[in-house]
Amino acid sequence: MSRRELYQGYFLLLFLFSCIFFPPLIEAFPYQAGWPKTISADVHQSVVVADLDNDGFNEIIFTAWQPFSVYVYKYTGQIYNRFWPKIFSRNSGSAPTVADLDGDSDLEIIVGSDYIYAWHHDGKTVFGFPTPATSSTGYAAPPAVGDLTGDGIPEITAGNADCEFYVWDNHGNVLNGFPKTYSYPAKGSCSVIFTPAIGDIDLDGINEVIVPVDNYHVYAYNADGSIVSGNWDFLPDYGNISSDITLGDVDNDGILEVLFIARPLQGGYYPEILNHDTSSVAGWPPLNIINKSPGGLVMGDLDNDGKLEVVTGNQFTNDPAAVYVWEGESGQIKNGWPVVLSLNDNFMRNMILGDVNGDGNVDIIGASSYGWNDGRIYAWDVSGNLLSGFPIVITGIGPWSSTCFITDIDNDGDVEIGVGVTNTYTTSKILIWDLPYPYKGRRMPWPQDRHDPMHTNNYHWYDPLPQVPELGLSGLLCLIVLLSLGIAKGRRQETGDRRQEAGDRR
Repeated sequence: MSRRELYQGYFLLLFLFSCIFFPPLIEAFPYQAGWPKTISADVHQSVVVADLDNDGFNEIIFTAWQPFSVYVYKYTGQIYNRFWPKIFSRNSGSAPTVADLDGDSDLEIIVGSDYIYAWHHDGKTVFGFPTPATSSTGYAAPPAVGDLTGDGIPEITAGNADCEFYVWDNHGNVLNGFPKTYSYPAKGSCSVIFTPAIGDIDLDGINEVIVPVDNYHVYAYNADGSIVSGNWDFLPDYGNISSDITLGDVDNDGILEVLFIARPLQGGYYPEILNHDTSSVAGWPPLNIINKSPGGLVMGDLDNDGKLEVVTGNQFTNDPAAVYVWEGESGQIKNGWPVVLSLNDNFMRNMILGDVNGDGNVDIIGASSYGWNDGRIYAWDVSGNLLSGFPIVITGIGPWSSTCFITDIDNDGDVEIGVGVTNTYTTSKILIWDLPYPYKGRRMPWPQDRHDPMHTNNYHWYDPLPQVPELGLSGLLCLIVLLSLGIAKGRRQETGDRRQEAGDRR
């Protein structure tokens, strides 16, 4: 090998190492092919990403106001078929929820207004829908869907601004024990304005629904309408509920904890985490985050230590907006956080969590409205460092009460991120950017608003915690027999060892 070839080899190695350890600065990401799309209505809520027809490609589903409409687009930017969008006469309703209601492996789209509507992906109405919701003001939050009866068939849950909470079966029938009707407290209201969560918090092997109500209570219900054991008609010490409910095992005890942000009468906003018996997890609430954070608390293992971190971003009200990251098990703030933003930034929903740049580490991503009509998409690593190419600047139009999503929409193996944005003149856009980084699905712990298309708000929805069996009388007798057999075997082994020792001595 000549000296020139040797130098060229050294230079090539140096270049490769520099690409790995010092990636180039990226000034702007290109749009995904076929995007953005312009909508002549107000997109005020988060977009849902799901593979409706099980073909390996994701669809983009969202609702818009003025008029209230439900849209479905293919990953290519084409409308899904001629039966979409669905357009309503009233001008308000929920974001869409997506779930398999009938067990046929394709997905249905559910929205709440003064009725609950459900359609198959091809636009046909699901049997039993629409079903009356007996509410004059529509739904404040989208439905959460999950199996509450243990039969493998999902139920639909939603509350409304008329102080009611419903559970329907997959044919639109209200379950016995519902609706729940709440009364006004001395201070506050009784609306269900935030999203519930679905998960098994009492270790009976069946999911429950955990509901935040604006009467200073958190309720947890079984499918028959009964209160979950463990004081789940609960009045938090730190005041009223000011966020969605989310679920995750933050203290590694194998049991789901219940997370939310509380608002005391004297002011402030306090992140709170409850054990399954409604006692507070040690270290929580850690501090007053001062500003409102309506999306609540999201979770992911950001530092690869096998334990969950807890993340939230808040609005600009009394102080500038900020993003917080805590150790879930202790409430200790992580180094580099909070990150405080400018006076113009506003996180109207919350963060999502996923590996944006393909380095194998989970990043924190948030969509901020910036002033009245602009927007920013931020992304930080676990240490609070802004990632290359961020923030993405959106001019003349911005996210209102929506957050972004991270996905591989076209199944090409790289990352796409997107968001719905609007202005004050009933014009909106769905923006999707194509990032040049590999998509690593196992490193996307909270990839869209409310965690998943079913809106369970449950970190473990796709990877449930192992069930801890409860010992009844028969189980206890079996355990005693097994222990007795083990002890007897140990004694026989010990006797045999002694005989062997005696034989050796002889």
